[in-house]
Amino acid sequence: MIIKSTPALLQFYKDWLEAAEAPDADSDNHLIFRNGMGLCGNLEMWLDEKYYEDDQVFEDTFRRMYLQFQMAGLDHIYPFGEVEYNRASYRDTQHRDEKRLAWVKARIADMEDK
Repeated sequence: MIIKSTPALLQFYKDWLEAAEAPDADSDNHLIFRNGMGLCGNLEMWLDEKYYEDDQVFEDTFRRMYLQFQMAGLDHIYPFGEVEYNRASYRDTQHRDEKRLAWVKARIADMEDK
């Protein structure tokens, strides 16, 4: 069973996916997102930018993402694999990880009934 995203988490997923699929995605010139960081690190940066004065949204959004990983049977620290994370982090290719992209697309679809 997948736990639905909060409105903030859903917007993060949409924003992250847009940046990941942008024609210049490999440039790492995004205002918020970094290609060498996974979803959690990018979520923290996104929340700092969007909700820097709202600790409750910050906490609720992280808690929900971790719960989504756990309910899907994934590790909440390295949901797509530690070796894969380290490799993609070193190469600045987290945004191209097929499992990560599929996860984000599925969480968006969960909320938009696609």
